[in-house]
Amino acid sequence: MRHPAVAGVVVGMRSAAEVRRNLAAFCARIPEQVWDDLRAEGLLDERAATDGPRGSVPSATS
Repeated sequence: MRHPAVAGVVVGMRSAAEVRRNLAAFCARIPEQVWDDLRAEGLLDERAATDGPRGSVPSATS
């Protein structure tokens, strides 16, 4: 990464299995206590939305 020809790095998924794992992680419910603890420790701004709509996410296989 220190080579002068390297201008940036693109991080992405390399397989369908990675897409499925990432989709499952994205859809996971995070207990409210986690957000409360992060706020209490000053690690999450009080104004940060933590109840955003995850809704239904299209299947990674469709």
